Amino acid sequence: MTTRELWLNIMHYKEFDRMPVIHWGGWGETRKCWIEEGIPEDIPEHEYFNASPLQYPVNVDVYLHPKFKEETIEETDEYIILRQQDGVIAQHWKNKSSIPHYIDFTLKDAGEWDDYKRRLQPDPIRVPVDLEEKIT
Repeated sequence: MTTRELWLNIMHYKEFDRMPVIHWGGWGETRKCWIEEGIPEDIPEHEYFNASPLQYPVNVDVYLHPKFKEETIEETDEYIILRQQDGVIAQHWKNKSSIPHYIDFTLKDAGEWDDYKRRLQPDPIRVPVDLEEKIT
């Protein structure tokens, strides 16, 4: 059973042969550590863990549109603080992998809802022209 068949069967309450295990991939530091601990370098991680790779075959843009202009607020040798394309202000480390430290958020009160809602609306630019090919 392919990953797609598995997913569709589970979503439609049909028979399935296993629970899905999706592997997102690891940060560079994690991969290096795993190799030092014995994971084979020549085998993709998802195969080693007997999982499905995380895939985005359709590439529909589900994020805010229009996006916020990305702008740097502060930069040091260790990190950069920026307003991201989702409007969130976050600190990103330059020399190590980590989830960003979120400092300020886009939607904070009801007065900001109209602009935010406008950025959530459907738009043909969000959908790839070959969508039908990709979903069949």
